[in-house]
Amino acid sequence: KLNDAGELEIKTTAQYFDEKAQTFLADRFIKGTCPNCGHDSAYGDQCEKCGTSLSPEMLINPVSTLSGETPVKKETSHWY
Repeated sequence: KLNDAGELEIKTTAQYFDEKAQTFLADRFIKGTCPNCGHDSAYGDQCEKCGTSLSPEMLINPVSTLSGETPVKKETSHWY
């Protein structure tokens, strides 16, 4: 009903996608090298070694924790 009433807006964004697991990845399902301290097992939301808050885009050499593969950016749409 909200959509019919024009109350929702569709936005398209690019998010990390694991092609092997066939799923979009939340930030905790992405690991890589911390750009702040160089720790090579930082998550996509925070480095456990130095405590820096991160976004997945900040990681160096990101990989999926599900498959170990390098994720790709894929567009997805969400209603707001």
